[in-house]
Amino acid sequence: MNWTLLGEGTRIAGGWELTPVSLPAEGTLRARGWATGGRYNSSTWYVESYRGGPLVLTQPLSRIVDFAAEVAFEVVAKGSEPLAYQWWFDGTPLEDDGRISGSHAARLMLTAVSGADAGNYSVRVSNASAEVTSTTASLTVAEPLITGQPTSQTGGLGGEARFEVVAVGSAPLRYQWWKDGMELPGETEATLLLSDLTEGDAGEYAAIVTTDYGAAASQPATLTVANPPMIIVQPAHQRTEPGGSLAFEVLAVGAQPLGYQWWKDGEPLVGETASSLELGNVQVADAGWYQVSVANAAGEVLSDAVALSVNTVTRDLSFRPNASGAGIRLPHAIGLDREGNVLVGAAESATHSLVRIHPDGTLDDRFDPNPDRSVTCLAIQSDGRIVLGGLFKNLCSEPRIGLGRIFSEGGWIAASFRASRISGSGMCPQWRGRRTAGSWWRVFHFRGNVPRQNLARLNADGSLDLEFDPGLPGSSTASPSKWTVASSWGHLSVRSAVRAGKAWRA
Repeated sequence: MNWTLLGEGTRIAGGWELTPVSLPAEGTLRARGWATGGRYNSSTWYVESYRGGPLVLTQPLSRIVDFAAEVAFEVVAKGSEPLAYQWWFDGTPLEDDGRISGSHAARLMLTAVSGADAGNYSVRVSNASAEVTSTTASLTVAEPLITGQPTSQTGGLGGEARFEVVAVGSAPLRYQWWKDGMELPGETEATLLLSDLTEGDAGEYAAIVTTDYGAAASQPATLTVANPPMIIVQPAHQRTEPGGSLAFEVLAVGAQPLGYQWWKDGEPLVGETASSLELGNVQVADAGWYQVSVANAAGEVLSDAVALSVNTVTRDLSFRPNASGAGIRLPHAIGLDREGNVLVGAAESATHSLVRIHPDGTLDDRFDPNPDRSVTCLAIQSDGRIVLGGLFKNLCSEPRIGLGRIFSEGGWIAASFRASRISGSGMCPQWRGRRTAGSWWRVFHFRGNVPRQNLARLNADGSLDLEFDPGLPGSSTASPSKWTVASSWGHLSVRSAVRAGKAWRA
């Protein structure tokens, strides 16, 4: 635009004046005023006004924006007021709507732009004198726009890998995955899933996303295929005394580097990231379940859970009956009398096959019923008398075959209790004033040659309770190695550890 100097105005109150002035048709008059004199005889500012047809002093600028961004086009126009504006897009006048504002103003604003908004924009400015059109500004919209790139990763042989690309743009969005520059047929989703990985799957992967308005390529992501970790030696269970030391160890193989993390009772142990876990000065609080996770870039594996037991049971070193001459070997039966004494029935080869030990661990040398062979089971009645079963034939120097009862003093046999001709031996708890006898062998023989198969009940005087005959089955080829006879208020439970493995309840 060319301006013609018309002359300098004359200072008047409130401004300047230039007369006479004649304007050409559709011409525009520009007047400027500024201060002179003062320091450097100049001013850093001026005032300006226009009269006549509109002029576009600042043209709209072309823009490049991302999909869904906001963009503005703006002009500066001068001329006699009022000035009117009309923005145009590719030759079509624009009107305000939900995304467009300022279509009749000096500044045009577009929101949430897409490829459909890309094109040429201009504005027509007019007043009563004339109209003028700005230069054209172009809008370029980057669409589609990739907002999430696929990431490089390491997968284990036989495992899986997943690549994902996130893009925005005008629907529909179309995807195509590539590997090492080659298109992967059928892989047209935003996610690429590779399963049952082999070494041939290693390489660079990328996706190209397209819309009706353009295309965008993702950054390449590298897939490395390696051996995941595998545990070949599991940690072992451990047991220690308080204050002891121990170590849990694991042996694993796989692509290096391998990382370790030890856990206790489901919680990670801070700082315990080696292949072994060493514990010193172990206390009861350290007891629990331990395991280790082993990981590398290809995967992770968790070891077996193993237990750490801390022994809290200590021996009563004051209880040493053999040191006082008890001579116990292979104890078969143990009972506790009303005074807290311990009765022990033992093998016949021992010095004593039935002894009584004081609570302090010393031998009661006044107690000596002197059974001639093993005492294998015993029961203590509420009145203190003791019922014995075993392989003996003599008790307190009197004949008793396999079953007898003695007084608590130990030197006297209860003569009223006589259950003779019993082959085998049994345990005899009291139950409603009667005794039950469980045999090692198959048949009891009582006075009168009355047989009972494996289990019998005796009256308080040692005679057979003829009303009690559960008729437990026996075995002609296998005999029980141990009988346990227990009483309750309504039935007798009989369990046996036998080679044939039988159990009954009567």
